[in-house]
Amino acid sequence: MYTMTSKSVATALTLYRSRTLTLEQAATVGGCS
Repeated sequence: MYTMTSKSVATALTLYRSRTLTLEQAATVGGCS
């Protein structure tokens, strides 16, 4: 069974957060324009 290392988890969380922020920013910009 594959187990994620703490580095993998941190990387996944970072990617998730940055993607979420990008979507929020796009929604904000789209709503303001």
